[in-house]
Amino acid sequence: MNTTFNIKRLGLLLKGYFIENKQRELTTWGIITIAFIFAHEKTIFYLILFIGGILFATRLFKNLSNTPNAIQYLILPATQTEKLVASILLNTVYYLVMTLAVYIIGNLIGYGIYHLSILPSFINEPYFSNTFNLFSTIKTKSVMINGHFLKEAISYQFSLWILLRIFAFVQSLFMFGALFFKRNSIVKTLLALSAIGFVLLIIELILLKITFGTFHLNSSIIKPETGDFLGDSNYFVRVYGQYLLIPFFWIVSYFRLTEKEV
Repeated sequence: MNTTFNIKRLGLLLKGYFIENKQRELTTWGIITIAFIFAHEKTIFYLILFIGGILFATRLFKNLSNTPNAIQYLILPATQTEKLVASILLNTVYYLVMTLAVYIIGNLIGYGIYHLSILPSFINEPYFSNTFNLFSTIKTKSVMINGHFLKEAISYQFSLWILLRIFAFVQSLFMFGALFFKRNSIVKTLLALSAIGFVLLIIELILLKITFGTFHLNSSIIKPETGDFLGDSNYFVRVYGQYLLIPFFWIVSYFRLTEKEV
């Protein structure tokens, strides 16, 4: 078999997935659409997107935990790169697009039911009266007025690009976890994240002690003329770190998938 990347083989992999899982996909998205007819809250959308996405990402490599199924998957006439790209397209692009699509469809149906007024008002009002506004939210900040701190509400737009970045990062992480851990990959990935976070916290505390001589920071450390450099640094690490980690987890997933074939 030609080991160079072939878009036709990639298309056949994607086609094979949908043929094998057609009934499951139709049933799943149908149920989610019905849920969105009644639930317009953004919290529900994010729960379905991220929790469902994690389950979806780990399910794509579930066959690798079973020897007969693993052999069948690994001998598919496609390169590891094509298999990995197919998985990334499915668990990131496909799942995000479908979740957005059924969210919009469900909300439109619910909003149509509200305007048709075909249901009693005690059902119609609480469940169908709200339109969806997924990428707009309210955030509060504290402002000082006459020596008193007051909460000020700020409306801002949550970019689709930000959502895609965060979602792609989460999916790449748990896809790698599904390849690295043979069983209970979600739990083990979360435990590994907790352990890494704890180690990073200890390192941060040590660096604070060495640099500032204390484990706690106060406002006097942040100079007005230089701005909130700690906040800027945290933002830089949080945002650009995700951009770097997404391809990193894809690359290590590729090597892990190659290792399993060997």
